Amino acid sequence: MSEQMGEQAAQVLIRAGTEVTLDLIREIIEKLLADRANHVPHGQQSIKQLTQQHNQKLENIELTAADLKALKTELKRYGVDFAVMKDKETGNHSVFFKAKDEALIYKALSDVVKGVLKDDKSQDQDQEKQPMKETMHQAEQKAAAQNQNQQRQEQNKTAEADRGDR
Repeated sequence: MSEQMGEQAAQVLIRAGTEVTLDLIREIIEKLLADRANHVPHGQQSIKQLTQQHNQKLENIELTAADLKALKTELKRYGVDFAVMKDKETGNHSVFFKAKDEALIYKALSDVVKGVLKDDKSQDQDQEKQPMKETMHQAEQKAAAQNQNQQRQEQNKTAEADRGDR
């Protein structure tokens, strides 16, 4: 009798625990879905999404495709919301952003320009180093040729010594 009572009590506890767990899971899922519906996108997005965010004034700048990639990287780094639209006639890209982010855009653009200038300087330095690299390559080739000549001479001496021993 006490065993049956113990089993029934255990079953009641299991059912109650399962119901509570299911209720908690439902609540968590509902909260997550509600949060997802209220989610505001950040970073690169469509112009429609950008304009829907608090109906703020948008500014834009035009860039070439080469500059766009570097700017996107910087904008993501600074957490700026932006949208990119390509002009089919000129092939340039317009980057739209909120007017309040203008200072961050300025900073990102200056970082991109500094990076471009730094890359140009490093390319100039690489061009100056190029003759040195060629000189090193030529020296390596000469050294390899001299090593081969020395090995041949040693082989010839060994072969002559073997002939003389006979």
